[in-house]
Amino acid sequence: MEPSAIRFGIPPSTASVGPARDKLRQALAACTAPLELVGDAELVLTELVTNAIQHAAPPIEVELRLEDQGLTVEVIDHSPGVPPCLQPPDLDRIGGWGLAILATVTEAWGFTAHPEHKVVWARLAHRPA
Repeated sequence: MEPSAIRFGIPPSTASVGPARDKLRQALAACTAPLELVGDAELVLTELVTNAIQHAAPPIEVELRLEDQGLTVEVIDHSPGVPPCLQPPDLDRIGGWGLAILATVTEAWGFTAHPEHKVVWARLAHRPA
């Protein structure tokens, strides 16, 4: 598989999540990504973008990198001091489950803080057919 990358900005609105998923599907289809990546990639992208919209400062950008090993989804925002926080399980809590789900479906996830921004990333590995 030929490595492929795409980067795009998104407006800081929940209405941007659907179009971001559309761009993800188009990018994965264009580089003939394995179909098993698509559903998990949509879930990961939705969580990371939604968190950036709700908890971070614009501008917000998405970078997708598809390589032989899998797909890396990065969301870049301009809130360097606000790292994502995986909360302990609480069955009475309505929200806050997204990062726990992300940790379950990804090979790895994390964040990198920079002076002016941060990058929250998740890596999805190719699953054997």
